[in-house]
Amino acid sequence: MKNIIFFLFMTLSVHLHAQSTKKEILLIGTFHFNNPGADIAQVKNFDIMNKKSQNELEVIANKISTYKPDKIFVEWEYNKQARLDTLYNLYIDNKYFNYIEERYPRNSFYQQNEMFQLAFRAANKSKLLTVYGIDYRQANFPFDSLMLAIDKANQSNLKKEIEGTLKAYEMKENQDRVKLSNYP
Repeated sequence: MKNIIFFLFMTLSVHLHAQSTKKEILLIGTFHFNNPGADIAQVKNFDIMNKKSQNELEVIANKISTYKPDKIFVEWEYNKQARLDTLYNLYIDNKYFNYIEERYPRNSFYQQNEMFQLAFRAANKSKLLTVYGIDYRQANFPFDSLMLAIDKANQSNLKKEIEGTLKAYEMKENQDRVKLSNYP
């Protein structure tokens, strides 16, 4: 049996077609450990680098490795797989964080992102040679244009509902992150 893990960092729909070989899939979702403000919903960053968080990531990665995944997929552009391979090979060789510190000293993305903090860790513990990029970014979601069209169509109730949903999400995420940081 093939065991595959998808690390989901946004919404992903999976449709499996009938196949002769059954596959067991573990879907893992998490918030962005390093949120650069690029998402529509703006939430506070979470300190994934503290000792407590690092210990928790070790526990999670160990549990994932007991699942014995054959493949791990992450939110990385599939057409930039060569770059992901380079980074993961550095990680396997225990050179990743030194390389990142030298190459991107002020860029916390490569230090804190869930791909490098959890997926690479789990893949390495599972003795996988590749982490696969699965993100497709050629599709554009024109949120600003959508909101302008809603204004133009005088759909103020819909606009308020969308804005309220985003604010509620931001507030809940921020509250949950405060709880996480205060958890013993």
